[in-house]
Amino acid sequence: MSYNLLESFSVLPQVNNLAVETLKKTIACLEEQIRFLEQHMLSITKETYNALYKRISSIKGIGDSIALELIVATGGGQHFQSAKQFSKFIGLAPTYAHSGSSIRKKGPINRHGNARLRSLFYMASWSAIRFNKACKSFYQNLKARGKPGKVALIAVANKLIRQLFAILRDDTYYIDGYLSKPNVTVYQLERYF
Repeated sequence: MSYNLLESFSVLPQVNNLAVETLKKTIACLEEQIRFLEQHMLSITKETYNALYKRISSIKGIGDSIALELIVATGGGQHFQSAKQFSKFIGLAPTYAHSGSSIRKKGPINRHGNARLRSLFYMASWSAIRFNKACKSFYQNLKARGKPGKVALIAVANKLIRQLFAILRDDTYYIDGYLSKPNVTVYQLERYF
């Protein structure tokens, strides 16, 4: 609100310098208080949910603000049954358009969810395509197939959600470049021998 008020002063024919300076000081004070409160919330989260915080922040591309927001907004994501549920909660799951049984195509993302987490994951996807090996190769493959940049970044954000869900489900840390071994049953082994 204060930024809007400051911007509205700039279009006035005659600007009151005292009002502008007072508003700038108010904005600076509010920003300082916000930084202090965010640091305080982060320290409380690290103390209370230290193991969970370390697991979440082990994913390259997820920083302090996302880890804090995830723990606060979702309780650490423990009550989700699947990564798809997690993605729907955040509002990054794709919608499907279908008419009867003949047409079924992917539409835009479903924006019914936590808008703050959605924007944080989108911003994290920018970092993930630089530092997270799996996300980087996934993004490059999507771009090579001709996907627009924003669509590819939303897909990377969904990949981050799947990585996050996997480490929460398995109670482990993220290892960059780790490839999981397929689950092979005894029956499948017997078929090969």
